[in-house]
Amino acid sequence: MDQLLIRIIDDDVELNNSLKFLLTAEGWDVASYTNARDFLVNDSPSVAGCLLLDVRMPGMSGLELQKEMNEQLYQLPVVFISGHGTMEMAVGAMKDGAVDFIAKPIDPTELVEAIKRDQQAEDQKYRVRRHCFFEGTISNSDRPRKGNLPLSREKSSESGSG
Repeated sequence: MDQLLIRIIDDDVELNNSLKFLLTAEGWDVASYTNARDFLVNDSPSVAGCLLLDVRMPGMSGLELQKEMNEQLYQLPVVFISGHGTMEMAVGAMKDGAVDFIAKPIDPTELVEAIKRDQQAEDQKYRVRRHCFFEGTISNSDRPRKGNLPLSREKSSESGSG
């Protein structure tokens, strides 16, 4: 699996830059945004990774962004970071699909470990999907071959290419 892209959304520019520096030094590719709208406009949903998301931001909050992402079926694991989080807020975010909730001030070791856990979980999901695709749900005769992609099952059976 390719390197994951760690996205950061936090309106605190200093914290945003510090997190970007820390995570880049750890070897990750990082994209940072200071608000949710910039993320929605500029991010590439097809690039695997995770999102470090501040809860309280001007405009769209992190919790509102999470709901928007869920509505759009945006499959990106969310790690919330907040200096204002409550137990109720954390539980709600986790029920809505967040994978972790980290309190500010952020412990760099805790953050790096949370991202590593997430990366391992995403890698495992990728391997399971790949295994299901190549070994479980598609038989050898139905696998497309390079330069020989059948238009339909009936077409490939008739042509004898399968």
